Amino acid sequence: MSVLLGNEELDALHGQIPELWQFYVVLKQVMDYRTGIVGHEVRISWRTICERLYIEPGQGLTGTGTPAKSKARRLAERAERAGLVIDQSQEKQLVFFLPLAKRDFSAPNKPGTNPAQTRHTIPAHKETSNQAGLFGESDQNPAHQQSEETPKTRQDIRSPYSEEESMCAAAHPAAPRTARFDEFWGAWPKYQRKTGKKKAQDIWKRKALDSKADIIIANVRERAARDPQWLDGFDPLPSTYLNGEQWDEDIPERRSKVNGSDPSRPADNTPTPAKRRLLTNAA
Repeated sequence: MSVLLGNEELDALHGQIPELWQFYVVLKQVMDYRTGIVGHEVRISWRTICERLYIEPGQGLTGTGTPAKSKARRLAERAERAGLVIDQSQEKQLVFFLPLAKRDFSAPNKPGTNPAQTRHTIPAHKETSNQAGLFGESDQNPAHQQSEETPKTRQDIRSPYSEEESMCAAAHPAAPRTARFDEFWGAWPKYQRKTGKKKAQDIWKRKALDSKADIIIANVRERAARDPQWLDGFDPLPSTYLNGEQWDEDIPERRSKVNGSDPSRPADNTPTPAKRRLLTNAA
């Protein structure tokens, strides 16, 4: 079975480990192309996923064989962080949604009619002596005349993306995955390390961070105001901040000093030699 990956899927997979590519392809092979959901039409389990992730052992190869279920779960978590899947599992039913996968609204057909059309198949047609009907020219041989239900032109062959899907996409264009990146970039303080905008934008798109934009922007402004490392000029690159998901980390507090000493240590009240002499003379 062929698996097609769109540009957004390839962008999200870029730089990921090979095991994650394999995990995503396994899910894509059993995805419902009408809904983008894995696990409803065809039930899946961690055991079946692990079996599909099997790697043939070979000399000099590591990590071969069938992986443990814990590794498959870690791959699913990593895929979710990359924006490739959304875990919608309920109780014992394992379900994933693939938000970046291109969906084909022509895939399902009613039972008892023609076989389901998917992006991997084209409607069957009767062969002609010169295949003229396929390319839009009439076939003069009466024995090869096609019925009205059979495609007569090349345009009648269903493309991977149906007309219904194209009309739906035109009426409801997908929101850009970097719609709020400029707001994040504007909130970043104008330090010397405010560079690498293109790299940061690519990470923002790959991680689909528009959904977390409010949290990230608020954290950037708070760190610019009171993070001692940022205030001392040790702020990270924006791309490093996004890639490390540093908005989830606690902001350290600045340790103030009193008279050059650390306030966390107990005060040393031992009198100096000069003070002891004064106390002795006064006695």
